Amino acid sequence: MGYEFAEDVASTMLWLSNEKQQSEILLYGFSMGAMAVTTLINRNDLTDKLNESGINISKIILDSPVANVEKILSPKNS
Repeated sequence: MGYEFAEDVASTMLWLSNEKQQSEILLYGFSMGAMAVTTLINRNDLTDKLNESGINISKIILDSPVANVEKILSPKNS
């Protein structure tokens, strides 16, 4: 959950850096977006690309992240 969304967030940040010269970025993630941001900052492959491009994540706001992913992904007990 959030793994490929993290790649989308990183791609958007790279675009902002390349096209709009925006290197200081605040990340705000709501629900699944919060999971994407959390995944992004924990994936070395993505953070390495951002660091190489001079992108700095100045702040992170996680709003209403999913509290228990394991429970959500587990089959329901009947």
